[in-house]
Amino acid sequence: MKSTHITILICLLLVVFSAQGQLKKPTAPVKKESTIINIRGVKMIKIPGKNLYFSATEITIGQYLKFCKSTGTHYPEWLKPNNKNNIYSGSEKDYLEVGMSESNLNYPITGVSWNDAIAFCKWLGVRLPTESEWEYAATGNKKYEYAGSNNLWDYGWFEANSGDGVHSVKTKKPNAFGLYDMSGNVSEWTATPDGSDRVIKGGSWMSLDDECLITYRDVYDPADCNWEIGFRVVCNS
Repeated sequence: MKSTHITILICLLLVVFSAQGQLKKPTAPVKKESTIINIRGVKMIKIPGKNLYFSATEITIGQYLKFCKSTGTHYPEWLKPNNKNNIYSGSEKDYLEVGMSESNLNYPITGVSWNDAIAFCKWLGVRLPTESEWEYAATGNKKYEYAGSNNLWDYGWFEANSGDGVHSVKTKKPNAFGLYDMSGNVSEWTATPDGSDRVIKGGSWMSLDDECLITYRDVYDPADCNWEIGFRVVCNS
């Protein structure tokens, strides 16, 4: 009789525990996509409504030189041996005068060709934006003439306020997506071809205000480089 009672009690307990287990059965957590990711020290911002991340800033000297030192190749023009623009040994000092220096780690890189930018992208596992991707990201989903505002002065370095030189990234206000210097500071290579050339966007520290308009475009040979062109990168989610 006693064993029967024990058996019944055990059965009741099993029923209770089974019911509790069903009630407390965990549901799979909903995976929330991160709005910010970091790729080898490059901060990437998720573009709302798009399967796309943009680097928050133009690629900096510090970020680019990590790639150069890792691969031993694609140094900017102002660091290439036997180049007249080498800031240490060359006869021309234009790059040095506008701020290109190994110590200015937070300045955007210039003196790199489209081909150099592509090599950096392959090393980092990212790519250059297309012209249309660049324009959408620059708008911040707002109807402004420049990235972030109709007032370029507060959002970008250009001919009227740059003092004839490049400036550290993030020293002007970001646009609504949190992207800095989309208008001004340095022009940016894109992936978009125009014949044998490549489209650049954004205008630079030496551009007139109308050359910093979101809709403005220019084209350069992919092998060209100078002290006003840099780039930023994108990746898909």
